[in-house]
Amino acid sequence: MKRLNLLKTIVDIIWYLSIPALLIFLGFVIYMSWTDQPFTSTLYGGMIDLNGFQLVVGLCLSFITYGLFIYSLYLFRKVLLEFKKLQLFNQVVIGHLLRIGKLVITAGILMFITKFLINYWSFKKITVSLTPNDLLIYGGIGAFFLVLSEVFDRARLLKEENELTV
Repeated sequence: MKRLNLLKTIVDIIWYLSIPALLIFLGFVIYMSWTDQPFTSTLYGGMIDLNGFQLVVGLCLSFITYGLFIYSLYLFRKVLLEFKKLQLFNQVVIGHLLRIGKLVITAGILMFITKFLINYWSFKKITVSLTPNDLLIYGGIGAFFLVLSEVFDRARLLKEENELTV
């Protein structure tokens, strides 16, 4: 239980630091959407310069991606709370793990699309890289949570079956 408490504390700290960052990012998205200022920054190994529609789309996709990650972190906090109550194989935990997996995969796809669009708009070229990118990493993490939910569901069924035979 000490490790579970440590993990819950770490996740809680990340959660409480992420919420103000999400609100600040939302303010930045709204501000940049209403002004006609170009956005120039060093990103993805080069200088990007976006304005107008491209900037709004890039910022909105980034905000949605970040929001999906924050929501999956919230669900993970709820799963850890259920674990702390020793409710391991109930429908709430299984549903949250399944939802976390789907959210992380969706966020990985959105992050890939965002990076692709920003690279295309900024550098006017389409590149394909064989290095591990965000889509593969977050896809793998999401698939892990999907498999974990399936394992917990089977364990729940075995537990119920075992309780009926006694």
